[in-house]
Amino acid sequence: MRSTNSWVRTVLLGVTVASAQGCMLVAGAAVGVGGYAYVTGALEQNVDAHYAELHGAALDALRQDIGAMIVSEDLGQEGSEINAKHPDGRHIKITIESLTLKASKIKIRLGTFGDEAESLRIERAIAARI
Repeated sequence: MRSTNSWVRTVLLGVTVASAQGCMLVAGAAVGVGGYAYVTGALEQNVDAHYAELHGAALDALRQDIGAMIVSEDLGQEGSEINAKHPDGRHIKITIESLTLKASKIKIRLGTFGDEAESLRIERAIAARI
């Protein structure tokens, strides 16, 4: 009886460890491939750039690549916010937060419920300008 309990515990421990490692590999692959998160209708990504540089790249990308009209912009001490109108009339909100001197977090939300594909297109246009 005792050896059966030990064997069952060993098998369960092995399955648990294997499952945990598998999850880590899947999570690592997802981060390596996409590099962004899409959470509650907003695309979020950490970028290796100062927030002011990222702010300027976002303005240029919105105007020149996306064809958006800038409604308002606020460049502060720790980050920035940009509000714009997409050519199809939807609202674009971009929030940039300083993480370090050389890293920032950008959040892009398009419309009321979000649009992952178009948010990703905006993110790629911004990334091309950094």
